[in-house]
Amino acid sequence: QIGKFKFDACGTPGIVLTASDLSQTVCAPGSTTPITLQVNSSGGFSGSTDLSFPYLPPGNTGTFSASPVTPTAQSTVNFAIQPGTTPAYHPIEILATPIGADAQSLQANIQVFTQVPDVPNIQIPVDGAVNIPRKAPFNWLPSYQAENYTVEADDDPSFSSIDFTATGAGSQVIAETPLLENTTYYWRIRSTNACGESTTAVRSFTTSSADLFCNNPALAIPDSGSVSDSMTLTQGGTLTGLDMTLNVSHTYV
Repeated sequence: QIGKFKFDACGTPGIVLTASDLSQTVCAPGSTTPITLQVNSSGGFSGSTDLSFPYLPPGNTGTFSASPVTPTAQSTVNFAIQPGTTPAYHPIEILATPIGADAQSLQANIQVFTQVPDVPNIQIPVDGAVNIPRKAPFNWLPSYQAENYTVEADDDPSFSSIDFTATGAGSQVIAETPLLENTTYYWRIRSTNACGESTTAVRSFTTSSADLFCNNPALAIPDSGSVSDSMTLTQGGTLTGLDMTLNVSHTYV
């Protein structure tokens, strides 16, 4: 067998560009956490390297603590977000152009928010609902400019020892660990972003004492078509009745 390899130090002269904290969230107007840009040498390169931003989205300004630099070197990158900047993801290229070698670049992803998110609009369970499955489903409409949501449920209205909590970017969650049966729970949802947080009023529901079986297939229903889903129940016993609840999320239910 024949193979070949080479060490970077022995290869084509150039630079290696790395950085920390390239993904950040900012409440406008505001500034990012400083980004440490590391410019290392490859193949013995020691030439001057210019640092720049080929394009800055409207409302963004950026600076380097040092430019040009000579590897091995560091430069601190700071971005300032001005008032009136569009709330969205702002990808920003950081370009390093060495004299006599290939350019290298990295991308910073800045998520800009401009206000505290709206209070989530709760869909299920409705306030005061009864016979909710022990694996309770929680569903709400997305809030404007929300980055994450936190659901909290407790059998104590003061939330002194929260029994269930979940945090994520989605607008639905299921209590995978069953709650106590025939118990009243109090719950709320908090939407958050870099500007702050908004919390719903406390609502309540009561779990069922019956055997309930739930599934969340998240199936897309095609136009002029159908979908199917099944559950295999291994629990023994005599079936004396059956009630089914179906939750469909659509603009026309």
